[in-house]
Parts: sequence; C-alpha cells; structure tokens
Amino acid sequence: LSHSGACNGNCTGSSPGHPNKDCTCSHLSYNPVSRTSTGTGLNEDVITIQDTEGLKPGPYLKPDLGSSTNSPGVIFIGEGPYVLLPNIDVSKNLFYTPLLTNPISTAGSSFGGEPSTDYFIGVKTIKVNGDLIPINNLLLEINEENGEGGTKISTIDPYTKLESSIYKAFVHSLTIPRVKKVAPFEMCYKSSSLPSTRVGPGVPNIEFVLQGKNGETPSFIISGANSMVAVTDEVLCLGFVNGGENPTTSIVIGGHQIEDNLVQIDIDNKRVGFSNSLLYQQTTCANFNFGSTQGREIV
Repeated sequence: LSHSGACNGNCTGSSPGHPNKDCTCSHLSYNPVSRTSTGTGLNEDVITIQDTEGLKPGPYLKPDLGSSTNSPGVIFIGEGPYVLLPNIDVSKNLFYTPLLTNPISTAGSSFGGEPSTDYFIGVKTIKVNGDLIPINNLLLEINEENGEGGTKISTIDPYTKLESSIYKAFVHSLTIPRVKKVAPFEMCYKSSSLPSTRVGPGVPNIEFVLQGKNGETPSFIISGANSMVAVTDEVLCLGFVNGGENPTTSIVIGGHQIEDNLVQIDIDNKRVGFSNSLLYQQTTCANFNFGSTQGREIV
C-alpha cells in the first residue's frame, strides 16, 4: 500500500479502477541522509540484479533495452541456502525475533495514519559481559499513540544510537582505561591495551536480548569487530553514540554493528533473522563466490 494522502494533477472524474491518466498518487519522500523531505508523485522503475541459487551467481535479470551490469552485486531472495566460502551455509545458523510494526511513521514527514516503513524489533534488555544494564523498560516499547521508543535496524545510521539514559548506563558498565575522545565517539582506548581475537579487539561482548517465541530470548551478540572502530592506528573507539534525550526511536542499530552479520528480513513471516558475527564461522559477507556468468535478458 502506498498510504498516499494526496493526488497530483487532474483527478476529476477518477474512480477506483478507472483513474484519470493525468492523476497520480502523491507521497512525501524523506531522504534520511540529507534529512530533507519533498512531495513527489509515485512511479515505477526496474532495477538490474544478479540471480543466485545461494551458492554461486546466476544470470543477470534485467529489462529489455538493457541496463549496466558493470558493478553487479548479489542478493539472497528466499529461504536459502546462503552459501559463503569455504562452502558454509550460514542460513543454518539463523535465530529469529519478531518483526514489529510501528503504527506511526518515523520518517521526517508523512501523511497522518501512515505506519513506519522502518524495521523494528523487540529488545528486552542489554547485557555487557553477561551483566544486565539498568534500563527504563518503557523506552524499549513502541508507544502506540505517538510511535516513539522501541528499537529499529538502520543501514543509514553508521553507528548504533542509544537514548541518553540508556547510553549513560551502557558506557558506565565499561571499565576499560580510556584516552582522549575522538568525535563523534566519547569512549576511546589505546589499541595496544586491547588484545586481538578472531572476532576483533578483545573487549566485553555486548548482548541485545531479543523477543522470541515460546518464552525464548535469543540474543544479538556484538563482539569487538562490531563494537569498536579504529579511528587511528593507535586508537580504537566504542562505535556507539549518544542519541540524546527524547529521540523518536530509543535504540537505532547502525550499520557498523551489523557488518559481517547475515540479517534476514522475512516480511511474509514477520520476523528478522540474525546469524551473529560470521567471523565466528571463519567467513565474512564478502566471501560469496563472485565468479562470472553469462547474462541474459528478460522482458
């Protein structure tokens, strides 16, 4: 559904199934990078993607008259397998949490009654090195009246943002000796003071305890590779930032925290699957077999 609240052009005489050719649905388009909004008409387009059976690339699927395939990517659509080198089906190690609906849009602008298009999940609590962080649990719930609170996954925000009180409780639990901070981070450390492990710098694991089925509480575990950011050769910083007081969303899980994690957005079953760091399985997201294949056109 478009959830359009207005029309562009001449809509006189339009009816369901028989729209005026000059009448198009209008929408408020929000750009989360520039944080700007504009009104625009809805349209359709076609993209070029490369098919895959989950193990190796298949043909390019593209419209007639052709699109560029000079910079192909790979996308897994369906239940799997999701095979990465050296022949590891990472779909077998997914755990799931419900995909939640926020009934109120969290975009910079929207029509009234429009739900959020962001991917929300239910974080029950946060642990650092196995210890619970004291959090106001009301902040972890989505407020059905104004859409505030809760937790969403974002590939736009580079680092995880935590509401101010959550952030302060979180960093208070970390007792590693610090060095001068480097913006936008507040918690920085001397690289040489931290041991190196297979899953990144040897720092305490951060655990987001999630909603599960039948009383289960699966955990999204963030190890050193995803919690720390190398800002210089000598300094590592904690890749979490203070989201301020009263943000629209209490926890925004950023791109750095899900690097080299397989995250499956399962719309049909209303769930999100996590693999946790693929480094534990001695592989990475870049370890797909990107061998060449002959493309074909579809109309």
